[in-house]
Amino acid sequence: MSLEWEDTAFDMASLSFISDLNQSKLKRVIVANALQNEDLASLEHLGTSRFGFVNSQLRSQAWLSILQSRVKGSHACGSLKEPHKDEYQVNLDVNRSFSFIKDSSEKLQLRDLLYDTIVKTLRKFPQLNYYQGYHEVVSVFVLVCDRDSLNETVELFTLLYLRDYMMDSLQCTLEQLEVLSQFIMERDADLAKILQLNQKKPIFAIASVLTLLIHNFENFEEDSPIFSIFDIVITTNNLSNLFVVYTELLIYFKVPILKQVEAYEIDFENDMDLIHSVVQQTLLKFLTRSSWDEILTQARLRLNNSTVRVAKYVNKYSSLISVSNIEFSELINVLSKEIEWDASRKIVKASPKIPLFVKWSLVIGIIAAVIKVGSSHTNTIHSSSLIDSLKKVLSP
Repeated sequence: MSLEWEDTAFDMASLSFISDLNQSKLKRVIVANALQNEDLASLEHLGTSRFGFVNSQLRSQAWLSILQSRVKGSHACGSLKEPHKDEYQVNLDVNRSFSFIKDSSEKLQLRDLLYDTIVKTLRKFPQLNYYQGYHEVVSVFVLVCDRDSLNETVELFTLLYLRDYMMDSLQCTLEQLEVLSQFIMERDADLAKILQLNQKKPIFAIASVLTLLIHNFENFEEDSPIFSIFDIVITTNNLSNLFVVYTELLIYFKVPILKQVEAYEIDFENDMDLIHSVVQQTLLKFLTRSSWDEILTQARLRLNNSTVRVAKYVNKYSSLISVSNIEFSELINVLSKEIEWDASRKIVKASPKIPLFVKWSLVIGIIAAVIKVGSSHTNTIHSSSLIDSLKKVLSP
């Protein structure tokens, strides 16, 4: 029997007298029942409400079940014997991952598993380009998924939601930043004005977008909000809901962001440097577990409610345009079409038409990603990849 839910919030008024612990226990039973009954409709609803899928065991099953329902057919693809061109960089990144894990033996095991998972995916789909931040996304699956479901879950998630970031240029990522601008402007015009989104793309968000907000977390406890964010993306089959969460994150810190902008305006030669620095430092200083809980509560009320026409701002093969019940072979064809589209519009080719301030805005974003990721729990962006990225942006 399918579970009927009238509300999108699990902690509805009728359950307000129950403690958080008991609500969590109750939801665990409900999710387990939905999994046992293969009730995908209920799973998709449960994943967006409070506590998400509750724990790793249930998430591992729910994520794979939902992702498998999106893609039909065989997943057979490239050979696993042929090395991918980016494996050297993968190794560098993985060797700095999971630094928040205290136990050295556990840390090494997780790193080995992370490396193997990424390499298998890249070898299976050699047309994908590894990007720095991908290892952070995969680390979430390494922590959550059981070993039998890990590879397939990562493969499906990558093809469905991460392909924009795995092109040969930044063009598709820049499109996503434009969509994020629209989400912020729709939700809070005053905040958009403070961030000057009518003039500039939100480069300050590039690391958060590329890592699906993992960039904003220092470690992953069992009940970390980052897992609920992944629950939301997977269950709604809508990557743009990530922008709903990020927009609520900015709105939550709107007042301190405004105060910081006013306080330090005189110290910066251009507004892009100022805004980027203020946003990053504000989130780094004030973002806590309790604030995440409030941010996600607000975000859940707004999922799938935006009137922004995403397709207007992205290419028609973008991972922001959801696909469902698609044959695996057709999904690979979508990936191939997006690669062709990207090749025809590479930033390197279009760079003579890019204003200088836009180029330097990209540089600021890339460098900021280096600084933050380098100081975080995962790893640093290696200098060689930074140089490659800057060359693509700044080449005449």
